[in-house]
Amino acid sequence: MGALTVSEARELWEPAGVYCNTASYGLPPRPAWEALQSALADWHGGRTSWEHWGQSTEGARAAFARLVNVGVERVAVGSTVSELVGSVVTALPARARVVVPDVEFTSTLFPLLVQERLDVRTVAPGRLAEAIGEGADAVAFSAVQMSSGEVADLDALVAAAAAAEAITICDATQALGWLPLNASRFDAVVCGAYKWLMSPRGSAFLTVSERLLERAVPHSAGWYAGEDVHASYFGPPLRLAENARRLDLSPAWFSWVGTEPALEVIERIGVPAIHAHDLTLANRFRAGIGLAPGDSAIVCADLPGAADRLRRAGIFAALRGGRLRTRRAARRALAHLLARLQRRRRRRPGTRRAGLTRAGAERFSEPLRPLGYLPARRRASDHRLDRLRAAPWRGLRPRWPPCRRSPACSGVTPSSASARAAWASAVSPAPLARALIPDRGWSLVGPRCHAPARTRPRRRPTP
Repeated sequence: MGALTVSEARELWEPAGVYCNTASYGLPPRPAWEALQSALADWHGGRTSWEHWGQSTEGARAAFARLVNVGVERVAVGSTVSELVGSVVTALPARARVVVPDVEFTSTLFPLLVQERLDVRTVAPGRLAEAIGEGADAVAFSAVQMSSGEVADLDALVAAAAAAEAITICDATQALGWLPLNASRFDAVVCGAYKWLMSPRGSAFLTVSERLLERAVPHSAGWYAGEDVHASYFGPPLRLAENARRLDLSPAWFSWVGTEPALEVIERIGVPAIHAHDLTLANRFRAGIGLAPGDSAIVCADLPGAADRLRRAGIFAALRGGRLRTRRAARRALAHLLARLQRRRRRRPGTRRAGLTRAGAERFSEPLRPLGYLPARRRASDHRLDRLRAAPWRGLRPRWPPCRRSPACSGVTPSSASARAAWASAVSPAPLARALIPDRGWSLVGPRCHAPARTRPRRRPTP
């Protein structure tokens, strides 16, 4: 299969609403979803054996190796980040000093803290490189922090670790998929695949360096860590793989069936293209809420009440540490998100806004969804409601061009691409308006429109 542009790839996702929460879990692209459903159907009917499900694990391992620029022999697979970090920790000697950011995600931090033989010290993320130079034997950190979206200074950390000969353990769960990262620079890179790699929960990866592999103890070794997987079902002697596969954990079949096609979609789009696209949208969102541009696809902001307003509008985001956390969204979704956050206050249901009644206000609080074609006859209040749904941000007054349905109508029915473009140029702010312009011939009407909307051109009677 050939390469995909970002625009072409959008067709592979079908969110039910405005989804801005990939930092919690990613939505599967269509090939991953269909592969998973096919495997579940085979399982349900008992129509097949299991071996080909295991082959998906090897396909995903190879795809991940290509994404992070390492050889496939350096990649181990598991189910969660914490269990893979637990295998890495066995390579650290007793009384080794390990420095970790004080905001580090606990799936990386707890496997270290539980080892009483280690001297684990937490520091502010900005002091991590300095702390390595003060005598650390190892450093564990996230490439992108889940709590703040902060991107680590990877060059500074690698340089400091090289000078101190310290082992580097990088959690790339919030980075891989949108941030280009070369895993060969680190001793260990661990990644849960259910976020930015948009895979089912239950698949995770670990890359290890040669020096780390020599010291690590595969304490969770099973049949899948054997040199020959299908000859390692039972009985001694111990016969583990010589490469990183000795750290493998038995794969959860169906998770890996969905992981392989999801990684292939990312490969076809290209991480650099995803990175540029995500940063553009994230910085556009930052500008809309008054923040300076950043270098992360994750945006965290102190916006009191924002999570509730977004939830009522059907927009999915997360609240972490009392702060709103969003991730990049499609352009039209981003416009809806900005529109909701830019509404400084919300009138109580029952008050009038552009002729909206109490019943209309209750309907306006429902999640935004496509209007489709308008029916032949609708009340004037319905037309006003549709206009508000199409341009929901407060203070926007579209200058509606004359409508062709009635000389007294102030609405517009954009029935062609040129008409929609004219409508876009007539409203403000233009970027948000253009992002909200429908491309399927939806009818948008003004506040004083009483003429029935024509949904389709009249057909001449057949003679």
